[in-house]
Amino acid sequence: MNAPTESSSLPPLDVRATLAGKRLVVIGATGFLGKVWLSVLLHHYPEIERLYVVVRPKTGLTPEERFWAEVAPSPVFDPIREQHPGAAYEAFLREKIQPIPGDVSNEWLGFPDDLRD
Repeated sequence: MNAPTESSSLPPLDVRATLAGKRLVVIGATGFLGKVWLSVLLHHYPEIERLYVVVRPKTGLTPEERFWAEVAPSPVFDPIREQHPGAAYEAFLREKIQPIPGDVSNEWLGFPDDLRD
């Protein structure tokens, strides 16, 4: 396979412009790598409109409660805490992240019809 020549090369990908105003579904954000990825994404691309984070319910915790108890306190979010100190950190996450129930072992992640639509 030949490398593209200057005359046929595409313009560079503008990730910031591509993600600006977008809504994404994120699976795996409760694991270590998922938390890191989520933090990097929000830190570098705050223009993203909304991230719907799939969180499997755990005994005694709703997906929302589990997100705030297990994901949001993680040290990997320290760069965002520095950008948004104090109560602004939680306000920023609430503006950008919506935890939603789901489980990768279920068809369509177990999403109800209205959520899939």
